[in-house]
Amino acid sequence: MIATTSAREACAQEQFFVSYNLAEKVPSPKTPLPHQSEALKKFKHWFDLNHPTSGGILVFPTGSGKTFTSWRFLCNEAIPQGYKVLWLAHTHHLLEQAFYGLQSEVGQIAGGKKELRVRVVSGTTGHHKPAEIEPSDDVLICTLQSATRAYEKKHPRFFKFLESSQGKLFVVFDEAHHSPAPSYSKFIQALQKTYSEMHLLGLTATPTHSNEKQVGWLKELFQQGILHQAYVSELMASNILAEPTFETIQTQVKKELNESDLKQLIQSSRDLPEGIVTQLAEHAGRNKHIAIHYAKNKEKYGKTIIFADRWYQCEAIKTELINQGITADTIYTNSSEMKAVDESGSTHFIERNRVAIEKFKKNEFDVLINIRILTEGTDIPDVRTVFLTRQSTSKILVTQMVGRALRGEKVGGTIDAFVVSFIDEWDESIPFFYPEWVIDPPPIGLPIIDPPPPSPRQKISIALKAIRDLLRKLSIDVIPGEHLKYLPLGWYEIDIDDAQDDEIEHDSRLVMVFDYEAEAYQAFIKYLQEKKVYICDQFSQTELTQEEKSRNLNTWDKQFFAEVKTSREILLVNMFHIVRHVGQNDGKAPKWIEFSEREHHDLDAIAQHYINLDYGPRKVNEELREEFGKEERYWDILYTTFDFFKTHYDACVNRILNEATSPPPHTPVLPPDEWKVIRERVLNRDRHRCLCCLHKNSD
Repeated sequence: MIATTSAREACAQEQFFVSYNLAEKVPSPKTPLPHQSEALKKFKHWFDLNHPTSGGILVFPTGSGKTFTSWRFLCNEAIPQGYKVLWLAHTHHLLEQAFYGLQSEVGQIAGGKKELRVRVVSGTTGHHKPAEIEPSDDVLICTLQSATRAYEKKHPRFFKFLESSQGKLFVVFDEAHHSPAPSYSKFIQALQKTYSEMHLLGLTATPTHSNEKQVGWLKELFQQGILHQAYVSELMASNILAEPTFETIQTQVKKELNESDLKQLIQSSRDLPEGIVTQLAEHAGRNKHIAIHYAKNKEKYGKTIIFADRWYQCEAIKTELINQGITADTIYTNSSEMKAVDESGSTHFIERNRVAIEKFKKNEFDVLINIRILTEGTDIPDVRTVFLTRQSTSKILVTQMVGRALRGEKVGGTIDAFVVSFIDEWDESIPFFYPEWVIDPPPIGLPIIDPPPPSPRQKISIALKAIRDLLRKLSIDVIPGEHLKYLPLGWYEIDIDDAQDDEIEHDSRLVMVFDYEAEAYQAFIKYLQEKKVYICDQFSQTELTQEEKSRNLNTWDKQFFAEVKTSREILLVNMFHIVRHVGQNDGKAPKWIEFSEREHHDLDAIAQHYINLDYGPRKVNEELREEFGKEERYWDILYTTFDFFKTHYDACVNRILNEATSPPPHTPVLPPDEWKVIRERVLNRDRHRCLCCLHKNSD
């Protein structure tokens, strides 16, 4: 008999709640490794000091036992002293890893406690909802999204759990590099203010944030900083982590970024543009190349995880592997692109993925292909190889993928490992993060700025690249006016975080502001700060529907930008990001950066200067080449080639000369009395306002 969806959900919910009878507890069979024992000592010292705002971070490389070490400490120290635990993570896979990781450690709980109630809470089918939380629960393992939303909405069940702790609350923030996201940091700070005895422990392999401006929040939340850190090199020497070999495989695929792709990459700190990722994922020859490379090296690579980007890419690689005689399976979520293919709902995918992971752990097939599901938390220690099917600019993502192959022999893994990166040819210099950099990171402290902040020149270059696509569209025949009007006065720096589909992405972009719209933007931002901060915050959460957001944006467009002649599509997008920035940054306006070099890039002024000097063509060309090559100028960013630069210069010359030789418009000169006569005739004829002098008939 096939169970109905509701029956499957009920079964899963029963699975993700357990009440442990501590009278029947069995001591943990696990013995902490040296780096874990050292961390436990430092945890106890920190915990016993009971700081007024208690927050610290454990930094362990991926695969070195962050979850085990944390539960061992909680079961030895915090729980026996009456603390309730709120374990926070951002994906349901991490929740389940934490849930199962607690099982072996329950036997460590000493004292008179007789029962330990543990519940998993998230929006995932099969997990419990906030409405099912009980005050008698001792441990909530909860997604950040669910906990934050329950706190904001003052969900009674969630608040009863918090209140039942009587102030003794221990919060674990798994993958703590996500904590600076504004909504999450506000939530954590609110808990710290409310519960005086609260302790906060952050777990991470990468104690940094993709946004350098948010790095300081780590120190704000975790005021005692890093409690203990284990380094990759030390753990490799102890065979706790495997020694990796890094390989690069050329795909022979050449990719070019068009102007839209380049602008998106420059303006955002996210990974490659989605359109480019899709093109790579759809490339049949490329996918076949990846599969064949594994098949030819199966004995060397052994048990392998392949990280792909699209469900159809997973299936294409799987099919080709099977054709090559390799056993393989795929796991991915029920994304929007799959809805047309499979209408059975997310429950089907969750169960299917769990089964596939369990079979892979049991070595029932050789290769598991996934889309980021295995980047964080999933424990498959004997994986020997990971395939990275494309390059990435994200340090955190690359670190997590590489970490899947780094479990060493002492923890059930392998002595050595392989990290295989598939490399395409790019026509632009892209700041990819290379897997080799995971092994030898710089010394870590708080705060960390990684990568280093760009210089002023780099910032201006980034901004100008973002408008280069506009200048490239111009030609001699379509330059209608002054050259400077195509250069911005400056730009607003937007910093926002997105939390969608169990992923948190930081988005840093530039909003270009031109002279004809500067005052409108200033008035709009001032309005948001003074009167509409609560609306801004709703734009960053899930409070407003898309229809409501569009309605607000269109209203503000008419209110502030009605007289601005520009692309409404670009304007509305810019407004949307500004609103979200104000909402996520406590009502602060985005930082304004003035393009101070703007006047030095006025081609009209240069053209007029050479016209006044009456230079000949040869001399002009020499002078322009010297101007184009000046290090302090940005002509090469705006135009990329001298020929393109010269084309626009010639257009400026032609326009200036044509304007100088054109006769002035003819304005008839009439005696004052004659104008009065004409005006009276118009008023008598039309009985209305004179459009010339705006005089009205007294009637």
